[in-house]
Amino acid sequence: MARGVGQFLRFARFEPEGPRLRPDEYAARVWAVIRRAAWRAPLPAARRVRIPVYASRHAFTGAEAAAVKAGLRGRRWTLVHPTNWRMT
Repeated sequence: MARGVGQFLRFARFEPEGPRLRPDEYAARVWAVIRRAAWRAPLPAARRVRIPVYASRHAFTGAEAAAVKAGLRGRRWTLVHPTNWRMT
């Protein structure tokens, strides 16, 4: 969960204006954010994944919970991080 929050802070931008997307399109946008490595440097605002209609991550996850869960695609990637070598 914490990893996903960090990735949204680094790689997504929320824009209250714009057309509402279908749930599968929101899920694809979540995947576009999550597939970036959490330890990478933040993207500039112009290159971040755009999430239209919602002003914040809190509003987005509250209204589109099913799409967010579909976009997360499993928990195994939460273990992939260079500092987790001690787990092996």
